[in-house]
Amino acid sequence: MPPAGYCYMWAGNFRRWQRRFFVMHTPGVVLYYKRSNRKGTVWSINLKGASVVITPTHNRQLIIVSGCMLYYIRTLHQVP
Repeated sequence: MPPAGYCYMWAGNFRRWQRRFFVMHTPGVVLYYKRSNRKGTVWSINLKGASVVITPTHNRQLIIVSGCMLYYIRTLHQVP
């Protein structure tokens, strides 16, 4: 079973933190859903060629830069 779990993502029309269920799919691709039952709309982030940066001012927040897209992701627990 691939690694999976909840994280918060900065998104939406109102620009706020929204809880999403993330699943590692094929190498270099992360899928995320609104719920853990994996039904409904699925989105993906391609990590091939992407940069992942831990925000220095917030140790639970990651910024993924993939092409021209920025993804702000906040973990539920501190990143080691």
